[in-house]
Amino acid sequence: MKIARSLADVKADPRVESVHVEYDSIYEPTGKLYVVYLAAGWTNDHLECSRIQETTVAELLWQLNGTVVRV
Repeated sequence: MKIARSLADVKADPRVESVHVEYDSIYEPTGKLYVVYLAAGWTNDHLECSRIQETTVAELLWQLNGTVVRV
């Protein structure tokens, strides 16, 4: 699987069903919460669910590249 290096890569990744960004000052340090819903057949082994939620793109990339596995 190609390593995702940007938010555009995440959106184009076949493991990803959709990407949403929520805006609120409670999400530090960026004011944004990136929510990625994984496609059927994939799971986030770190969170034990089919989504990723992070406040920075770097953390999002770490989760997608390192903890998403086929079910």
